[in-house]
Amino acid sequence: MNVDSLTQHFEEKLALVKASVMSDSFVIQLTTIAIIYCVAFLLARQVKKPFKFTREKPQQGAHTMHGFLYNLGEALFPLITISMLKLTTVLGAQFQFDAWLLEIAVVVALMLFVNSLITGFVENNTIAAFMRWVGLPILFLHL
Repeated sequence: MNVDSLTQHFEEKLALVKASVMSDSFVIQLTTIAIIYCVAFLLARQVKKPFKFTREKPQQGAHTMHGFLYNLGEALFPLITISMLKLTTVLGAQFQFDAWLLEIAVVVALMLFVNSLITGFVENNTIAAFMRWVGLPILFLHL
């Protein structure tokens, strides 16, 4: 393999990437992801607003249930986002729409959600580090 064939192969792949990014499908998926994140944020904020336990961070020495409900309220936005993204990918598959960007967004959202669960609910630093270094790669490979 010489430099000319390598350069030609690289230019072909670059043209393929440019065609994928400049396509209408890519723009539609990117817009859909942005709309989903905005709607999920507004919906999560509206659901959290009336409840004191999800709105205010617990004080030192507060009841354990208050801390649990606060962390659960913080996990509401990612849960709504993941649900809406997954629903969109399933609907896209039913209508024979190649939703590759939406599928990547679901994987990234799930990884961030599990990382936020580890941060919010696991107090032992050693176990949290183990879950991040072992559990997250296993989750990534599974998805």
